[in-house]
This record gives sequence, C-alpha cells and structure tokens, in this order.
Amino acid sequence: MLRPLLLLTALILAAAGLDRIGALHPLERYLSELRFEAGRRAPSGEIVFVEIDAQSLKAIGQWPWPRSVHADLVDRLNELAVGEIAFDIDFSAHSDAGADRRFAASLQRSESTVVLAAFRQPATSGANSGFVLNRPLNMFLNSAWMADVSFALERDDRVWRGGFGHDHGSRNIPSMAAFLAGGSRPLGADFMIDFGIDADRIERVSAIDVLEGRADAAKLKARTVLIGASAQELRDLFHVPAHGVVPGGILQILAAESIAQDRMLRRTGAAPQLAALALVALVLLAAARSPLWIRLSALCSLAAAGELTAFLVQQSHPVIVATPLWLTGLGLFALFLAVEEFGLKRLLLLVAQLRTRNAETILGRVIGDSFAGILIVDRDETIMQASRSAAGILSLDADMRLQGRSIREILPPVMCRDTLRALSSRNTESRTGECELAVPGQSERILDYVVTASRLSELSERQREERQIACVTFKDVTRQRQAESRLRYLARFDPVTGALTRNALLQDMEKGECPQEGDRHVALFVVDLDRFEEIGATLGHQHADQLLEAVAGRLTEIAGPGNVAHLGGGRFAFHRTDDIETDATSRIAETAIRRLNETFDIDGNHLLVGVNIGTTIAISDAPDPAGLLRQAETALAHAKSSGVNRWQCFRSGMELEPIRRRMLELELRRAVRGRDLYLLYQPQVSILSGEVIGVEALLRWQHPHLGAISPCEFIPIAEACGLIEEIGRWTIRQACKDAAGWERPIRLAVNVSPKQFADPGLVPTVGRALETSGLAPSLLDLEVTESLFLHDCADLDLTIGKLHDLGVGLALDDFGTGYASLGYISRMPLTKIKIDKSFIDPLADEVKAQAIVRAISTLARELGLTIIAEGIETAAQVAPLREAGIEIVQGFYFHRPLPAAEIAALLATGNNVVRRIPA
Repeated sequence: MLRPLLLLTALILAAAGLDRIGALHPLERYLSELRFEAGRRAPSGEIVFVEIDAQSLKAIGQWPWPRSVHADLVDRLNELAVGEIAFDIDFSAHSDAGADRRFAASLQRSESTVVLAAFRQPATSGANSGFVLNRPLNMFLNSAWMADVSFALERDDRVWRGGFGHDHGSRNIPSMAAFLAGGSRPLGADFMIDFGIDADRIERVSAIDVLEGRADAAKLKARTVLIGASAQELRDLFHVPAHGVVPGGILQILAAESIAQDRMLRRTGAAPQLAALALVALVLLAAARSPLWIRLSALCSLAAAGELTAFLVQQSHPVIVATPLWLTGLGLFALFLAVEEFGLKRLLLLVAQLRTRNAETILGRVIGDSFAGILIVDRDETIMQASRSAAGILSLDADMRLQGRSIREILPPVMCRDTLRALSSRNTESRTGECELAVPGQSERILDYVVTASRLSELSERQREERQIACVTFKDVTRQRQAESRLRYLARFDPVTGALTRNALLQDMEKGECPQEGDRHVALFVVDLDRFEEIGATLGHQHADQLLEAVAGRLTEIAGPGNVAHLGGGRFAFHRTDDIETDATSRIAETAIRRLNETFDIDGNHLLVGVNIGTTIAISDAPDPAGLLRQAETALAHAKSSGVNRWQCFRSGMELEPIRRRMLELELRRAVRGRDLYLLYQPQVSILSGEVIGVEALLRWQHPHLGAISPCEFIPIAEACGLIEEIGRWTIRQACKDAAGWERPIRLAVNVSPKQFADPGLVPTVGRALETSGLAPSLLDLEVTESLFLHDCADLDLTIGKLHDLGVGLALDDFGTGYASLGYISRMPLTKIKIDKSFIDPLADEVKAQAIVRAISTLARELGLTIIAEGIETAAQVAPLREAGIEIVQGFYFHRPLPAAEIAALLATGNNVVRRIPA
C-alpha cells in the first residue's frame, strides 16, 4: 500500500513541476482558446469601429492622410451626434502646417470628447531605461485627451491581456480600452481579455462613408466611436486567441467590452488542482481491487467533468479555471495504472506490436499505390501482396484480385523462372532482366523487372523459423525501348534520305568495315549539289527533301548499299573499297556527274541540278577517315572554283591552300592596321593623242615575307572576312587625297566592291573624302561590276541615287563578262562602260571579237556613255579599237601602274603624252 501511495505522490509532484516550469502553458492556452470559441457572447453595441479600410484608402488616394481629412472626420461625427471620439492613429509628428492647424481647430470646436492615441515603446538609450511614450502634439492635446493604446505580446506572439493605464512621470495615462468602457479603474492593473466576445458582431462603419455622408446616423448617434486602421496594407494587425488576426481597433474594442461587461478574466491557481489530484489518488488506492477498465473510465470521466465545469464557470463568471495540471495528473495516473496492470515489458511489447502494425500498414499502402508493378511472392509460389497497377501492366483485368493466385498463372515464363529460382535459393541476391509479354490482339510489350529474394524470421510457440520470399518489381518499358531504338537509328541514318550520317560514315571507315587486304585502296567521294538552297527556297523544303532522297538513291546505285552518307544540305559522301585506281576514280566521278545531271521528277517538277565532286584515294591498311574527308572536301572546293559539273582529285599540297588562305586572312587584318596596303595608279590615255586624261587607282599589298600578294587573292579574302568595308573606306580617302595634290586635275577611277554598297557608311565616306581632300566630285568615278545589279534592291537604288546627287560618276567595270542583263544599264545612272580584257586579247586576230567590241561601242554611244578599253598590251590591238570608235584606253602598252608621286611628276612636266600613237 505504501509503494503505490509514494508513486502516486511522485506523479502529483511531477505534474506540479511541469506546471511550475511553464511546460503546461501551451496546453493551458489551447484549452482557453477552445472555451472562447465554444462560448461566444455578443458585444454591448455601445462602441462603433469607424475603420480606415481599403475602400477609404482608395478614395483618399494617399497615406498617411492629410490632417485635414481627420478634421473633416471629427466634424462629420459631431454632426451625427456621436458620444465620444477616439483615434487609434499616431499624431506625434508634424505634417503640413495648415492641415495641422485645421485638425487642431476641429478638436477645439468638437462638442464630443476626443481622445488621441499615445504609444509606449522601448527606450533606445541607456539613460532612459524602460519605456518612452510617443505623445500627440501639444497643439492637439490643448483640446483633446490622451490614452495609451499599447498591448504586450506574450511568448506565443499573441495578445492575451489588456490594462487600465500606466503612470508616466507626473501624469496618469489611462488605456484606450478604459476610456472606451467608461468609468474609473485603478491604473496599473491588467486583466485577461475575454476573447469569447464575438468580434464579428462589433458594429463597423467605413470612414469614407462617414466623410461622404453615407453612414447610417442611427448606428452612430450617442455611441462611442473608435477610429482606426483595418486595411491590411497599413499593418495595424494583432494575433489574438480565438479570432486569429484582428485590426488594432477591434482589439481595443474587445478589451473595452471586457471591462464594460465585467468580463475581465482572472485565472485560478495550482492549489485547487493539486488538492483535487490528492483526493483522486486516495480514491484510486481505495479502489485498487476494481477492474482496470473501471478505474481508467473513472479517470476519463473526471477529466471530462473538470473541463465541463471549467467551461460553465467561465461562462457565468469572469474566471478561467486552470485545468492543465489537473489533466496532466490524471494522465499520469492512467499511465501508472496501465504499467501496474501489464508490467513494463508487456507495455513495451504492446508498443512494439503497434509499431510493427503501423509499419505493415504503411508498407502495404506504399506497395498498393506504387506506379510500378510489385508482387510479394511466398515460398508456396502464391502472391501475398500486389500493387494496384500490377494487373494493368500485365494486361490482366484491372479488377482481378492477384492475392492468393499462383505466379505460374500470372507472370511471363522468363520472369516466373527467375522468381522460382529466387524462392528456391538460400541467397538474398537480386536478379534483373527484360522479357516480352505477348498480348492477344496487340503488339508485344517489353517488361523490365527485378526479382529480390529475402528471408523472414517468424516466432512460433517453440522456436524461431525462417522462410524465403521474393519481391518482383516490374514496369512497362516498351515506349522507352522504342525511343532508344529510334535514337540509335537517327544516330546512324539520316531520316530524310535514309543514307548514313557523317559520324556513321567515319565510324564505318574507322572500324575497318572497308576491306583492308593487301594493297587495296579506299576512295572517298564528296558530292555537292549546285544551288541546292535556291531549289529549297523556290519549291519548298518538302520538295527539297524529296530531291535529296532521289540523289541518295542514284548515288547508292553507284557506290553500293550502305556506302552513301548525307553530310547536310546538298552535300553527300560515298566510298569505294575495291581495287580502285585513278582511272577508276575518274570513271566513278564522271558517272556520278552524268547520273545526277539527268532530270529529276519531283511531284511533277522536272529539276536539273549541277554537281561538283571532290575525291581522294588512300591505302586502306591505315585509314584516317576524318583526314580523308578533309582532303575530299578540299578537292571539292577546287572543283567548285573551276565551274559546275567538275570533279577534282586531291593532290599533295592542295591542303596548304586553305591554310594559306587562313594565314593571309590574319595577315590582312594586320596589314589593314599597319597600313601595309598601298595604291598605284594606271594612266588612262586618249587613243587619239596619247595624252593622260585619267587614272585608275589599283590596290596593292606588299607582304614583308611573302612579297607581293595579288589583289585577285586578297580581295576575295577581305570580302569574306568583312574587311572590305574598312579597306574600301581607306582606298577612297587616300585616292582622293593623292589626286587632289596633282598639279593638273584629271579623272580618278576607284574600284568599289558590291559588299561596300551594303555599307550604309559608303555615301558619307565618299562625301567626307571629297570634302577633306578638296577634289571636285565631277573628277571621281566609282567603278562597279555587273554582279552588283544581280538582285533588285531598294537600298541599292537609294545609295546610287545619293552618289549621283554628290556629282560622282558611276562606271561599269568588266562589261560583258557577268550576267548578260542590259536592263540595269538604262535604269542606273551610269556614266562609263569598261570593256573587259577578255574581249581585248583576241582583238587583233578574231573577227568575232572585233564585232563584239563594235557592238558595245555602238550601244554606249546610243546611251550617251563614255567607253574605256582596258588591258591593251600590243600595238595591233589599238587599230581595231580606233575603228570601233573607242576614245579612251589603258594597259601596259601605254604605261604600267605608278605610285602617286610619279603620276604627279608626269603631270608636272607639262608634256604628259605617254606614247605617240600612229594614225
């Protein structure tokens, strides 16, 4: 008897200790909040909340409001005959002086008592410990009272308590709640607010309705009014029990209602609870022989009765009956009785069983809800447990119950065999694999599976037994495998043509799929379709793809299946690995050109395509596929430079030409920056007198190591790498500067690349060069080639028009060698035509050449254009030109190009006849 008494006493002391250290405070607050929610009571209705809500903020349009708005609010409330007016708003700082005076005047003339808010806050300096008070401005307190609106937060960051006011120095400041409730209370006392008062039933009126005269006067007449913020963006919000988050004004009214209704709650102490627990302990000792369920039921009844009593007392009296210590003690008593009845070991066993049961429940839920198929198979080959998705993956009826069925009826043979092996083995290893599942009326499906064996221990009445089970996890990977197969196909074959990809071609050659016996050779061909992009742009990509497919088919006929690759765009490659020599390579290339030049019928469109081929031959016992491909593409570039339907075999040294081109590109950039470029001027001579009447500026490059670089080589490089615009600007400026310095003014011709006409800075460059140098615009001719007019372009017409407006001449160079279109001659403001050297070379011997020159001369005269013949190298070429009516000529026969200084010297002699031409 003594031992149970000591144990129960210890439990009571333990509960008291928990209450003492605050461990039971969360339970106490939770129970209080439940009672507040269960016992709602109505507010008195004597206090009205005039709220500054979102609607009011939107109507005024700013915050803080001008004090004039608050003045209007006081005036309107006085017109509505309210009782008292209270502001839960900070008036401690000055604003607009006029608005402040207006608010002070409204307070002075107010017939209702007005109270303004004061705020307590912690002191910020060591000299002022405790709290400081933010007071309204003295100009306002001359006609109003002051009340403290501060609340203290407790450990759960919520407001539980209110007060009546505090002493601040020599002045007693009442709380706002005390003012709203009326009457006098002792300062300094605080109380628990009754949050059972229904906040939703407090009368609320929007401030903008009061200001604009829409408020119901009956709701406000003779009532105490509290003006405060409720809009969320103003952040005057507090966390409180039962109601959650409420505006500060509502919290003030709840505290005031608690005072007015005498619901200032106080809490009972621990002594009554300890006394009641001691009494219960004695009763338990007296009823020690009663069944356990009766004693536990009694403890539960006492707990419920205690809570009910506490609720009823709180409803009828402003008292919170504290019960956490009571409930904790009863709980400890119940635990003591359970331990005493079952013993500690049995209690721990019960806990373990509960945990095992919970784990089994969770595991069963995980298995059942899994997206994968999961089967737990017992040693007798029956299914113990299955996921809901297993039947669907196995193409069985979704409603079929798999538990208890044999795996031989359910699983595919391969998966069933691995499962049976796992069950018969004493190992716990896993088996993985894939199998095909035949589904009637559908294509075969592929299942990926894992079979894991496990050994379970079980306790029987006499001994522990072990049994083997298997877990089979599987999923349908049919789409995944199909996608992988598709990716493998796309990695090797081009989806448009069905030919090999570039990588597949190189891999085949690398792996030695080409025969490598003896001294056999490997020939690689790269084929490029001429103007393939134009075909795609004209007929559309669908027809372009059909053309590529047809080309791949014809090349396969030549190279054999599996040897043709599509490199992208209109480019293909194929290889031959038989005993091939140079003659055979020639025949294959010419055969490919002939076959690809035959008409293609693409959806009724008859297409003729040109082609170029580059090829290379290598000994097959040491192939370098990537190197062979580079060689063939280098040979292809040479074939394309010589025209269409040409082929070229790679030869030693050919690979150095792209290297030289890249090197020259780098060197050209340095030359532009270092001014290694210079100009020579070739005289243009009157065919009648031999007198110099003009010059053509010729750009030259003297490399410090490579010597003179031909313009035919470096100009295309400059156009390709984007340097031509910068070079062209320098050429125009320098040529104009040189020509302006010569003693006798003569015409100056400067070549301009078609790419320069795409530069919007061309016209400004020419204008500045003329202006800076002082050269007359009428002396400058810009020479262009026929390729400039290949495409109609509005910007080109605009640029040429601006140059014409400057007074600059436009000369057409290399006439007759371009695109044989004469429409632009009449459309463009040309001033000169230059006959290309290719017509001049055969002039002395060929009648046809003489006829062409006469025709060009006649055309120029009819159009009012000056005509110049260039490339004159012999005296025999002069007479036909004179007969054709050509007046201006240039060439080595008359003079080689000269530096600017020598041209200046030639013109300064006064006798600038370079050659006497016989009549």
